[in-house]
Formats: sequence, structure tokens, C-alpha cells
Amino acid sequence: MVALLLLILLVAMLRNEPHEGLRPFLALLCLCVGQSIIVGLRWGYDIAVLRYVLPVLASCLPPLVLASFRCLIHGEGAAASGLRWLHATPPLGIVALLALSPVLVDGALILLFVGYDWLS
Repeated sequence: MVALLLLILLVAMLRNEPHEGLRPFLALLCLCVGQSIIVGLRWGYDIAVLRYVLPVLASCLPPLVLASFRCLIHGEGAAASGLRWLHATPPLGIVALLALSPVLVDGALILLFVGYDWLS
């Protein structure tokens, strides 16, 4: 149900407003729709393979939330930083942790969310 409502919001935003400065926010909505669908498939239909996808998607949330709200507040120029490639490292780090030491994934996600909260 959440995915359907977010999808309706996404379609309404794409149809009614110019979305030049809203790209990160629209990407955040797409990520939330995808995450809601995957959570439903994982727990509703017991698709165990998706348990590896969920932490990676969760690690994409903090950088995308930071970028989307900075663009909503400051406009498109806020995302034009030379270091924005650094925001791709959390998902890559979670993938590495899933391969090397899955026990550390939960703690890494907590540190990631707290770290990005401290950045904002």
C-alpha cells in the first residue's frame, strides 16, 4: 500500500511540476517505492535472496535524503559539489561487509544513519 501511494505521489509530481531542482527528491521517492516493494516481497512471500538487497538499499537512503533536502532548500546548485561521488561509498561498503563479515552490517548501518544525521 505504501509503495502504491508513493508511486501515485511520484507520478503526480512528474506530471504537474517542473522537476529540474527535484531530481534527488524524485530519486528518493523511487528508492522508497522500490524498498517498500522489496520488503513486501521478502516478508510476504519469503524470498530469502532479497535479504542481501535490503541493507544495500538502506545504505542508499542517508546520502539520498541529504542530497534531496539540500536541493529542496538551496536549489539545484547544492548538489553540484565536486565530492558528491563520496556518497556512493556507503552502498559499496555495505556490499563489501555483506561479502566479508555480514555480522557487522547492522552496526555499520546504524553508524551510517547517525553519521549522516550529524552531517545535516
